[in-house]
Amino acid sequence: LSEHNACPHCAISFPDLSPQLFSFNSPLGMCPDCHGIGTQIQVDVDLIVEDATLSVMDGALRWYGNVRKKKNKWTTSQVQAVFEHYGQDLNTPWQDLPQDFRDKLFYGSGDELVHFKYASETENGSWSGEAKRPLQGIVSHINRLFRQTSSEYTRKFYASFMSDRPCPTCAGTRLRPEARAVTVGGKSLTEVGTMAI
Repeated sequence: LSEHNACPHCAISFPDLSPQLFSFNSPLGMCPDCHGIGTQIQVDVDLIVEDATLSVMDGALRWYGNVRKKKNKWTTSQVQAVFEHYGQDLNTPWQDLPQDFRDKLFYGSGDELVHFKYASETENGSWSGEAKRPLQGIVSHINRLFRQTSSEYTRKFYASFMSDRPCPTCAGTRLRPEARAVTVGGKSLTEVGTMAI
């Protein structure tokens, strides 16, 4: 037995039940990730796709642009490596590519390693190399670069791939998980409504 609101097995604890715990306007009750707003700006994959009838090489994804016309061989080699690894044709329209493959481009390959080859030519010479590493995915790149940049102009560019979406932590309820776990008469707060408390 314990006087503290804590689980002896998983060590999760939470404050005493009080009206503040059930208010998203209170620091005690608000979701720690969205701060009680209920939404977060997140990458929206629909804003990445420019034209689903085009292939990735011809500009289907706004993130890559028209790969075929790019002078930057780095992007071209990266895209080619991913398509080659998964046995997909670079000239297939985006809408005709398998959903599983499209998801890997967006969200990454997890622990699966992809063989990438690097080559670059500059005024100082050329270099090449190769590596096996997981595919990070476009969504991860945008999130990382959006948070790292100090340029307002660049931040606006990354934000153009984002929209306000329900917070994944609180599912838009705006309350912290501990408050949402409380039940009244066997019903969750979302069923009862916080006004009943």
